[in-house]
Amino acid sequence: MTFIQRPSHSSFTGHRFIADPTSGQQNNSLSEDLRSFNTLYHETEIHIPVSVLDVTQDEGFNKQTADCLDMPVRLAGEEEYAIPDNWDMLTPALQQIINIEHANNANWKEYYTYLTVHYTPSLKQGEQQRHAGCHTDGFQGARVAERTKTSRSYVAVTNGGTRYYPQTFVANLDAAKFNVFEGFDLQVKRDQNNKQQFGIAEEKQFYFFDAYTVHEAGENARDGSRLFVRLTWEMKLFDRAENTKNSMLDYSWEPEHYDVRQDLTTPSWSDIEKARLHHP
Repeated sequence: MTFIQRPSHSSFTGHRFIADPTSGQQNNSLSEDLRSFNTLYHETEIHIPVSVLDVTQDEGFNKQTADCLDMPVRLAGEEEYAIPDNWDMLTPALQQIINIEHANNANWKEYYTYLTVHYTPSLKQGEQQRHAGCHTDGFQGARVAERTKTSRSYVAVTNGGTRYYPQTFVANLDAAKFNVFEGFDLQVKRDQNNKQQFGIAEEKQFYFFDAYTVHEAGENARDGSRLFVRLTWEMKLFDRAENTKNSMLDYSWEPEHYDVRQDLTTPSWSDIEKARLHHP
């Protein structure tokens, strides 16, 4: 893949700004994880979402908006953020999230920052807007040859909060062979049969998720629209062809077409037990 990055001086319209970390609240739960990603931490640690910003009164979250998928809004090494006009109504909240991230991550400049917005105008109560299965944002699988520090995401939804699972998981499966997320599904199903509880990251609240927070889309609480917004700080360049290009930033790349889960198989409970970390 070819990637060329140039200074952010494109003439396309939108909001440009730098962060003000002095206005962001410091929170020990948001401190940057300096460790490289390791699937074994899924089995030894429990990571849950952390509420950081209430957007109940933010009118931007009551309007229809354009979709984007992992659109870069800041390139690694640069200071300026660029939010195109299509997402103008979300900019006030996004600026606050950016300030919070800068107040809690001294190394923010090393990361790319990506925006995902998904608006669905009509859903029935009980339906799920996005991928229904358990997953994490920022799992480093077989395509990541060299592990990096973990991704850092802030997520808000407007109808039916995100469901998360405050438990440990076996994730140390062969990611080139098995669909690890389907392994999460299997473990959740088994644990729920044993009365394991789940949590809900409430709607119209931004929550911090790290790469070890296992979660899935919540069910629509009522008939109507649903808005999903995610802002992510990530060490890696996202190079999928489906990712949205930000015309306010000067960069070019040759995006790749691939489906990381296309040839993977669902692990059995026996596979999970074989991969389980056995403590002395």
